[in-house]
Amino acid sequence: MGLLLTLVGLALLDSVNVSTIWIVVVILLAAKRPAATGWAYAVGAFVTFGTFTLLLYFGLNAAETWLDGLTLWLRRILFTIITVVFIVLGVRRFTVSSPGFRRGSYSWFPKQPRVLSRTG
Repeated sequence: MGLLLTLVGLALLDSVNVSTIWIVVVILLAAKRPAATGWAYAVGAFVTFGTFTLLLYFGLNAAETWLDGLTLWLRRILFTIITVVFIVLGVRRFTVSSPGFRRGSYSWFPKQPRVLSRTG
């Protein structure tokens, strides 16, 4: 019965982490008090994995909340900068005279009016 409980305990510990079983085997073979050392290691592993899992879960929740607000503000700042740049470029385009620039003429309008051919 003692061997069965030991194997069940090792199987449960192994399900937490695959590398844990090898450490427990080394502890059981090398320790002066293998039962106390094994239990201390098992409890330590459980507390460590549990704490890390909880910190990871709650930490990622907090990071998601913080980043959600951050991305909203970054988007607002980015669109404001783009708006200002386009306004400045538009004002410069219509106030600065460049060679060949005539007010009111746009490149999509032909410079010479087309004459429609008369068909008769």
